[in-house]
Amino acid sequence: ALVADDPLPAYHVGRVALVGDAAHALPPNLDQGVCLAVEDAAVLAHRASASAAYLPVALASYTDDRLGRTRYVVQRVAQFAELAQASSPVLARGRDAGIRMVAALAPHRAVHRFLESILQWRPPRQGALL
Repeated sequence: ALVADDPLPAYHVGRVALVGDAAHALPPNLDQGVCLAVEDAAVLAHRASASAAYLPVALASYTDDRLGRTRYVVQRVAQFAELAQASSPVLARGRDAGIRMVAALAPHRAVHRFLESILQWRPPRQGALL
């Protein structure tokens, strides 16, 4: 995916911030797009709740807070999409056999392990904003 290969260097310019797919679009395979958009909104609201005079600093903090996480999630979803959309018959058969085996042995554990770091996000705490 182009976005996974060439992410934006920042999610703000001056007094304008990008959130959700505008900042970091990703394939719909794991339904993480709206999740990241909600996270972005929570972090942006937290950072921007300081006075308007500090908005440029708040937006830079928003970018700093979000870049690492969103890049990681975009990469994970892109990896999953690549596997899920395998076009080679050999790769598709291998993928399908692997999924059947995992589903038979430990279905919830395998999915949880893949998504664990994505699902551990917590909103910012109240307190010092900058």
